[in-house]
Amino acid sequence: MNNRVTGNFKLFETTFILMVLFNINYSCHGQKSKIDTRLNPPREMTVETIYKSKESLFLPARSAIIPHGPDTGFLITQSIHGYGIHSYGDLYQMRKESRKGQWSRPYKIGELEKLFILNDLIRSFGDVTPDWHQNTQTILCTGKSFFSEAQNTKLPENKNKRADIEHMQEIAYAAYYPYKSSWSQLKKIELPEKLDNGDDFVEANAGCTQRVDLPIGDILLPIRYKRNGYYVSTVIKCSYDGKILNYKKHGSVLAIQEGRGLFEPSLCKYGGSFYLTMRANNSTYVAKSSDGL
Repeated sequence: MNNRVTGNFKLFETTFILMVLFNINYSCHGQKSKIDTRLNPPREMTVETIYKSKESLFLPARSAIIPHGPDTGFLITQSIHGYGIHSYGDLYQMRKESRKGQWSRPYKIGELEKLFILNDLIRSFGDVTPDWHQNTQTILCTGKSFFSEAQNTKLPENKNKRADIEHMQEIAYAAYYPYKSSWSQLKKIELPEKLDNGDDFVEANAGCTQRVDLPIGDILLPIRYKRNGYYVSTVIKCSYDGKILNYKKHGSVLAIQEGRGLFEPSLCKYGGSFYLTMRANNSTYVAKSSDGL
């Protein structure tokens, strides 16, 4: 294991990432696993196929819980609109009204439909992570805006080519208001032109990331951007009032000069420490911090 110290985070290279999602009570060769139940009771995990379609290809699905009354499941998935890699189309929403209930069929979120903008470009909201924000009682969805040329993505010969135009990416977000059953429009975080260290915010996005909400309602949102040809990761602190995410500051910049660099960072808090996991081409990384920045 190699480690590097960069700013407030201590960075470790690992050969794997262990992410504890649930305490699972399972059997192996007829023997139950030994789980310490003093802190949390064991839970069971089941795998459920909730929808099949021959008409649409749905890309990574991510879920959130609306914590009122019986646990309410909320899931977002995405269709494609062409052949190319990252040819993302419209977002779809599904609901499950109770733990024992059935998932609804996916229905398109009209406020977040892909849009044609100037010069026949398509703007799509993708790599979206929804999560409950307690202070505003909303589900805040963060991700990225993809921009692509629609006519190119429909050609079979472009099937394995990347469709999106990378330098046009944005840190995009939208909010769902469960008590109104309504959505906001797609928005983007307004960033300064330069970071405190002099870097430009180039190709910044929050696609495939996981945030942490602070007790006062501020948000620690992991993002990546490009510097000298490599992706680097950092965490930005934002205020959020249920409508607008406002950039306040950024934290340590974590970087390696290998492959594509460090990207798709995700943040969690355990005990008194924050942990940031990051993808790389040939390895995975985790960084530890006392303040999440």
